[in-house]
Amino acid sequence: MLFIDNQDNHEPALNLALEEYCALNWPQQDSYFLLYVNSPCLVLGKNQNTLEEINHRFAKAQNIDVLRRISGGGTVYHDLGNINFSFICPHDQKKVANFRWFNEPVCAALNDLGVPAEINKRGDLIAEGRKISGNAQYTSKRMMFSHGTLLFDSNLEYLERALDVCIGRVESKSMKSVRSKVQNIKPYLSPDWTLPLFKSYLAEKICGINHASISPTSTEWAAIHDLAQSKYKSWEWNFGRSPECSIQKEANTNRPFALTIQLASGCIFKDFEVLTPHIFSEELLNDLRKVLSGVPYESSALLQVLEKYFQNPHQAQEWLDWLF
Repeated sequence: MLFIDNQDNHEPALNLALEEYCALNWPQQDSYFLLYVNSPCLVLGKNQNTLEEINHRFAKAQNIDVLRRISGGGTVYHDLGNINFSFICPHDQKKVANFRWFNEPVCAALNDLGVPAEINKRGDLIAEGRKISGNAQYTSKRMMFSHGTLLFDSNLEYLERALDVCIGRVESKSMKSVRSKVQNIKPYLSPDWTLPLFKSYLAEKICGINHASISPTSTEWAAIHDLAQSKYKSWEWNFGRSPECSIQKEANTNRPFALTIQLASGCIFKDFEVLTPHIFSEELLNDLRKVLSGVPYESSALLQVLEKYFQNPHQAQEWLDWLF
């Protein structure tokens, strides 16, 4: 198995693009093992709705990137205390959804360090009943990959807060995350263990002590950067791919009211309905329906439209708080 050298890059979009590029373009006869560490980010499964999975306000306040991957599964939090592993190999139907096959060598490596790791019925790695790794897969007719997180020394408070959804009641047909109690691996190890040392240990355990390394060529890196920019940094991929949904919100202000917002492709598409319309004029509501139709359900985009309509920053911010 060849070890992929990602040149110690910590940019989430670039690492996701690297993983996709290798799976779709590298020689089919080989198998590869990739390890990467991302700066703080939230990574959703390809069939998930961002509104149902993350705390947008906390993510924005803490500069936590939000991205969508091409594999399924639930939303995970990455930071510089978490390491991600990925097995990239030729498509094999016996390995599809077989997380145990991929996780057994990782579990064995943890056990050799004294970590009481085991694989649960869902295929996740746990230690003493708490999750230390979440997993997902991508498959094509040609290649596939199975990847997962390893919570080495992550900020678990930020993880919990970033995944604490507080947008209102959302209804959609999206894939929902299964929340689990989590913990880090480092408390099971001696104090001298660092994440770079742990990364090197995993590479040797999976690929061998004298393992061969491979890295993209300059031409391939250029293609990977292009993919990261055009796809993994785009609003259309990360937010616009969210399934159609309905959001029900209640505003507990000096003018309490409830509203329902319909979204498609991440934008207000049909209507928003104020369930207590008597506190607003019908003319105002009809105007807002027109100007907000097709606007991305994202705070800066909404605020820009509202400020232009109201010509009053306070009133625009008030409506933004109600809508978002």
